[in-house]
Amino acid sequence: MTRTPEENALDEMMEEERREAADAVVQSIPAFVANDFMEYEEWAAWAAPVIAQNAGKFAVEYLPEIHEAAERALGRRLDNRLSEEIETAKAEISDTDLKALEEAGWRVGHDPEGEVTAVVMLVHDELERVWPLSDIPGALRDIGAPVPGEADTPGMGL
Repeated sequence: MTRTPEENALDEMMEEERREAADAVVQSIPAFVANDFMEYEEWAAWAAPVIAQNAGKFAVEYLPEIHEAAERALGRRLDNRLSEEIETAKAEISDTDLKALEEAGWRVGHDPEGEVTAVVMLVHDELERVWPLSDIPGALRDIGAPVPGEADTPGMGL
């Protein structure tokens, strides 16, 4: 059976309404949001006390959508926390060092493709490199950029 564009649009609209309803449930019952990402079955077992405590406040058939909404909320929470950590780290770097890093193509951030995505570090997107935040001079030297406060020494190759 071939579906009409109208039927597909209606399905998409209903799916969006379920997603919005699930987001509203998670917003009203923040205990649904775990501290780590989980597969649905693991989350349902973890959330069982919350589900029981809030019985009647949502339709049980919405649990898969509520799980997805909880995962989105956790992602936003982690993104916000990481953004705050990045801003805090930037505030602790001298303006001179921060300018030198930026001019050399480094940024204070995190490597979303790395094994540990929630660690603030120096990231050079163009060169696809990461460097410990604690070693600003090393990051600059690694790519041949000048290090503030270090004089060029003849014969040192700088």
